[in-house]
Amino acid sequence: MKKVLTGLIVATVLLWGTVLDCAAKEQIKIGLLNSLTGAFALAGAEAGHRGSLIAIEMWNEKGGIGGKYEILPVVSDAQSNPDVAIREAERLINVEKVPVILGVYSSSIAVPLAPICEQNKTILWITIAISDAVVKGRHLQYVFRPQPMGSQWGKTSVEMLKDNLSRFGYKEPKELRVAVIYEDGPYGTSVQAANLEALKKYGMNIVHHEGYNHKANDLSALILKLKAAKPDVILHTGYYPDIVLFTKQAREL
Repeated sequence: MKKVLTGLIVATVLLWGTVLDCAAKEQIKIGLLNSLTGAFALAGAEAGHRGSLIAIEMWNEKGGIGGKYEILPVVSDAQSNPDVAIREAERLINVEKVPVILGVYSSSIAVPLAPICEQNKTILWITIAISDAVVKGRHLQYVFRPQPMGSQWGKTSVEMLKDNLSRFGYKEPKELRVAVIYEDGPYGTSVQAANLEALKKYGMNIVHHEGYNHKANDLSALILKLKAAKPDVILHTGYYPDIVLFTKQAREL
């Protein structure tokens, strides 16, 4: 009986100590701004959001920040709409008082969002958007992005072609016929510009170059132009919905 009583006392003390420890921890709010609905959700925004939640959970399980602060995510839906994203960011900053906003899938949202966070001295940690226009020439102090910029993606994709010409059955870069198509927002524009620069640098044959609106519901005219141009390679920068549409219509035509 004494052993049972002693065990209960020890368990109670340990449990109470855990409760006190949790109660003593301060919370730090972090705004999670992603497009959980709309066209960008399935394209990658929702997956990025889940990744952020997993990372926060892992940190909290390890004791939080410095063993003192528990991270409290404040979830916000940008709805794949730049105007909604701006309103939600202002709510996170002014109402929720978050010191950090994490996320942003689309560059069309990240570009106008960056100066707002900068003006309010709120850290914007971009996890997905890659357009050069987000940071280039802006001298931002509160906006961070660990991933490569769009221009690096564009350059690297062409270098991959150059380095593998023989595998594709070509002897010289000029033999390769390349088409460059892209969604004409900040994301696609930055990647395609680097595509063109690298293609010209290596002397590859650009047979077609055209942008389109990522919200387009018909890309058949573009596809017919590509069929006439007869490229060996198509460098396509777009989002999930328009790339699916392009692929589907290309198979039908």
